[in-house]
Order: sequence, then structure tokens, then C-alpha cells
Amino acid sequence: MEIPLVHTYHTLYEYYTHYIFGSRFVSAGKKIAAAISKFYCEKCNALIVPTRKVEDILYSYGVDQTMNIIPTGLELDKFYRGNYSDEDLEFMRENFGIEKSDFLCVYIGRIAEEKSIDLLIDMFSKIKDENFKFMIVGRGRILDDLKKQAENLGISDRVIFTGEVPHDKVAAYYQMGDVFLNASISETQGLTFVEAMAAKTPVVARYDLNLEDLLVKNEAGLVYKTEEEFINSIMLLKEDKEFREKIIENAFAASQDYTAQKFGERVEEVYKKTIEEYDSRESFTIFRGEKFLQQIRRWTSLKSSGRSPWSK
Repeated sequence: MEIPLVHTYHTLYEYYTHYIFGSRFVSAGKKIAAAISKFYCEKCNALIVPTRKVEDILYSYGVDQTMNIIPTGLELDKFYRGNYSDEDLEFMRENFGIEKSDFLCVYIGRIAEEKSIDLLIDMFSKIKDENFKFMIVGRGRILDDLKKQAENLGISDRVIFTGEVPHDKVAAYYQMGDVFLNASISETQGLTFVEAMAAKTPVVARYDLNLEDLLVKNEAGLVYKTEEEFINSIMLLKEDKEFREKIIENAFAASQDYTAQKFGERVEEVYKKTIEEYDSRESFTIFRGEKFLQQIRRWTSLKSSGRSPWSK
């Protein structure tokens, strides 16, 4: 078609090669993922990545391409407090056997090896207070293994596995929680962190480079590197109400930088610049470039209004 190619690299394939090559060939799989990524990225006229972490990894692959760091945008309004009443959330907690006096930790996402949920369960087991509960929301192939782990650790009565929940109810599960836990270091950005921040549920996450801009710089959540730091972070959020409120306020403010509207505006700027810099050819006219931008503006407008971008 002889038009500029813009690629968004938002999945670190090296973390998922075990699904294809198996555990015996992880090293070879990572090298293949790196080679394919380098080959494809260098064919693009512009490259978008969601975080500095992804930028650094692509540079380590040998990608010789300027990158535009643009965090993925989300429709955050569905996660805001007020969509569910306190009574609704209390009723849901009661249905899972969670008392008002209980402190509920939640994990929401895929149940997969790279999410390191087994590490969360192991560290959570060191908290001996019976009023601490851990709700794991989602489905995946290692779900039964995690249930057995909780049973072997003697905490199956404090760990709740919900399985898959309706997509339109996910926000309620964030809001039910007193703290959101995560131990994954395979995230390119951590969209569930942003969702929790928008839901005003404090985040406690295992340190990773992608959290520097999201949590650390904004004082919008707590990060840990050790089991001791994990437990201390949870206890701090439980016991220090003033500190907890500060984290919640900072996190909600920081989440507003990750809306679909802001994402659309930033991406449009990259598209504009790419079109302007593209070495014009006979088959590529200004009209076609403007028409392309009009489609992007229409998509952004429809997304922000809640309508389908594919509707006529």
C-alpha cells in the first residue's frame, strides 16, 4: 500500500515462550522472540511502546529505532467509586464469607505461571492473623495447583478462589478489596494496577522497572523486593489510615494519565509526525494521510463516548 507503518509493541513475548517451546527450550525461545521482534520493529516507520521497561528490552535486542513511550489507555470510568454502593460491596463480601472486620487482599487477572501467584500465596501464608483474607479472581491452567498450595500451607480457609467473574462486575471485585496484590514481573505496563488505582484500592506490587513511572515516582502505591517488605507494606496500609488515604489520592490522580482519551491524543501526534516525515511517494497523497487521521480521530471520539469504534 506504500503508506507508513506504525507498530505498538505491547507484549514481551520472551515471557511467554514456554507456552510454545515448553520449559526445556525457554532459552532458545527467548532468542527467537528477540530476533523476530528486532526484525519486525526495524521494518516500521514509527514504534510505540507502553513503558521504559519495554524500550530498554527492545534496545537490548539490538533494535535501532527511536521509540515513542505511550502508556496504553483504558476506559477508567467503569472502575470509579460510586458505581457500586457500600451496601452492594458489603453484600458481595458477605456472600464470600468475608466479615466486616476482615482485611481483604485481592488479586485480579489470569491464573498463569508468569503471574507468580504462587509467590503471593506463599508470602500471604506468613501473615498469621485470621482476619486477613486473600481473594484470587480469574481463571487459568494452574488454578488447581494454587488451590492445592493453599491447602498444603493450611490457609485454604483464608484464600478464596472465585474463578472467572462477569467482565462487567470486575470493578466491584477491585472495590471489595482493601488492597490489591501483584507479584508479576512479566508485565509491560500493568493495566490491572491502573484499574485498581482508578478504583481507589491501594496497590502492593513486586518491584519492576515498569512501576517506576506508574507507582514509585507518583507515590501511588507500594513496591516490595522481599517477603518482609511485602508483609510490612500490607500492614502499613491497614494500620496507618492517613498514609493509606494519601496513597489512594495519589494513585487516583496518577491513573488519570492513562485514559483512552489521552492515549488517543498521544497516538494521533505520533501518526501525524510519521506521515509528515514519511518520504512521499507517487501513490501516497496528502489526501490519504488526512483520511487516515480522520479515522483515528473518529475512533478516539467513539471510544470516549462509549460507542463501538466499528459502528457506522
